[in-house]
Amino acid sequence: MTVPGFPPVRPREKPEPGRVKAASVEPDSLGARVGILHTAGNLICWFGSYGNQDSAGPGSKISTPEIPFWWPHLVCVDEGGAFVADRLNRRLVHVSWTFTAEAETNSIPAAE
Repeated sequence: MTVPGFPPVRPREKPEPGRVKAASVEPDSLGARVGILHTAGNLICWFGSYGNQDSAGPGSKISTPEIPFWWPHLVCVDEGGAFVADRLNRRLVHVSWTFTAEAETNSIPAAE
């Protein structure tokens, strides 16, 4: 599909088996945090916690929590992180992330 003034829309890539190609990022305003959900709707992790305008990281009046939100209400995601609009703190917070995969193996006893 082509819309004048916009780049053409590419068809979605077929995901590789066992690989997560996309996730949903949802703000939890009442919990002052943001959740990352697997495409099946399973929670992967939360980030952020309550912090008011004085909580702005190192050098501020209150240096904790590490990722402060008061009322996160909008999230925009790119490959390296997320931009979270925090309404009551009146600021835009950029969160960078990296993910690591953990493998778990179980040994199977040899048959006798």
